[in-house]
Amino acid sequence: NARITVSVTGAGSSDTIDKRRAYSWLVKNCKMIKHAMAQRLSHMKSVPDLTFVQVDVGAAVDVMHLIEKVSEGGYKREKLGTFGENDDSLPMGYTLEDDEDWDDDDGWEDFDEDDGDEEDE
Repeated sequence: NARITVSVTGAGSSDTIDKRRAYSWLVKNCKMIKHAMAQRLSHMKSVPDLTFVQVDVGAAVDVMHLIEKVSEGGYKREKLGTFGENDDSLPMGYTLEDDEDWDDDDGWEDFDEDDGDEEDE
């Protein structure tokens, strides 16, 4: 089996559709591509099955540039609060429960293993 990693380059919203079409064409024409390889590689005993895997190299390059900026000291991250916002306030719609209202029992009784009737000798 041969796993072929494919990255289709381009920018823009219309290029996204073209990228999908290009990858789709490769997957649909896998048998035709394998047949063409078999004709050109007739000296080989067999031609491997082809599997195409799409990757986004552009995103990986962006991450690499960001890592370079951080390592050079040219990038400073903005202060993030406890919950990911710019301050420590809770996200909208979330509330903290009061400690006094917290009921841990929920109708269950907790028993310790040492509460048995047997005495230690």
